[in-house]
Amino acid sequence: KVRWSDPSLNRVCRKTRLKFAKEHLDHYWQNILWTDETKIELFGKNTQHYVWRKKGTAHQHQNLIPTVKHGGGSIMVWGCFAASGPGRIVVIDGKMNSRVYQDILDQPNGGGGAFS
Repeated sequence: KVRWSDPSLNRVCRKTRLKFAKEHLDHYWQNILWTDETKIELFGKNTQHYVWRKKGTAHQHQNLIPTVKHGGGSIMVWGCFAASGPGRIVVIDGKMNSRVYQDILDQPNGGGGAFS
C-alpha cells in the first residue's frame, strides 16, 4: 500500500490564511493569475501499480494491468483562471519551461478571459 499524504493545515495557519484573504478581498485578487500545467497520459499514470492477489494468481486476468509498448503517448496542457473568469487551455509541445510559459503569456489573449 502507498500512504496518502495529508496536506492539512493546523488551526493557526488556517486562521492566518483566512484573515489574509478577507483583508485583500476588494482589490488584491483582481491582479492574480492562477496557472497550472499537467501531463495527461493515454493509458493512466506512469507509476507503479499495486494489486492484492493470492499466491499463484499473478497471471490471472483480474490481476493484470494492461500496458502499451513505448508508453502509449501523453500530452502536456497548461491552463489559467483569474477573478475575471477562466482563461484558455494550451497544449504544450515538448516540455514546459520558463520560455514556453512566457510565450504563452505574450500571445494575444494569452490568459484568455483572465486578462479581459
